[in-house]
Amino acid sequence: MDSLNDDPSTSVTYTSGRSTANAPDLRLLHFNDVYHIEAGSAEPVGGIPRFQTIVNHYRSAPQYKDQSKLITLFSGDAYNPSLESSVTKGRHMVPILNNIGTDVACVGVSMDAISF
Repeated sequence: MDSLNDDPSTSVTYTSGRSTANAPDLRLLHFNDVYHIEAGSAEPVGGIPRFQTIVNHYRSAPQYKDQSKLITLFSGDAYNPSLESSVTKGRHMVPILNNIGTDVACVGVSMDAISF
């Protein structure tokens, strides 16, 4: 978590520049292309545990308690292409996507490449 200084309580938040006295009307977290679940030796190094930690942080950290509910968007490609998917046909991603708590999802271009 180099960009977060290896501290899950530190986050990067982009703002419109308006006063911080007013909570944002809409909070979005977007992700896609998340078919590698294990930690790696090069970025992204943390795998699913790192990503789930960030999702949990944005969803429930005290500094967000007075803000609108986080809406989690997924724009596809969680089941293919990866080595894991060639073996599991994407089944390894189902519990992970459920745990992330995705609110809105669309099918990615690689998701139709798996024959079930």
